Amino acid sequence: MTTIDEKPFAVLYSDKASRPNTPVNVIIGACIIKELFDYSDDELVEGLMLDLRLQYALHTTSFTEQPLSDKTLSRFRRRCYDYEQTHGVDLYKAAIQNYNKEIAKMMELDGKIRRMDSLMINSTMLLNPTDPEATYRRKAGKEYRGYVTNVEETVGKNGSVVTSYEYESNIHSDSQFIKEHRTTSYCIDSQKESARCFRI
Repeated sequence: MTTIDEKPFAVLYSDKASRPNTPVNVIIGACIIKELFDYSDDELVEGLMLDLRLQYALHTTSFTEQPLSDKTLSRFRRRCYDYEQTHGVDLYKAAIQNYNKEIAKMMELDGKIRRMDSLMINSTMLLNPTDPEATYRRKAGKEYRGYVTNVEETVGKNGSVVTSYEYESNIHSDSQFIKEHRTTSYCIDSQKESARCFRI
């Protein structure tokens, strides 16, 4: 089974001798589980202490004490955010995309067919409802204030896996996302208007 490449995250930690940090693999794996099951940080930490399935998924069954706390998660997110603001590099996103591409290889998905879909995110779902970067947009007869996420799936006979995503202010149009992916052609998915399929 493929694992998260921890090397890029070394820039977030001191190179001086100190107490060992929680393995990045465990933190990112926990973040994935948190989003999949819509857990709060507290629910995830409590679940990891009591649920062997979570320990098995994160390879922590052999630990005498589970290496995760709510502070572990919040500090990791803050470090990633601060690094991105300073250097323009989203370490977390890069790790997720690389991991998912490895999964796509394991599923024998060649990447020739991909599917894109966009999702509106209201600013009330974010930490700061008055976020000045949140923008206003009307789509499909509904009004939105916030952001838009564009998700790309690699598709094949063995299934599909999300291999990329983008997060922009919601005035960023679907056509802009398509242009940014340097596609040569695309087709409208018959099941959903906002979904597009294209071949590289």
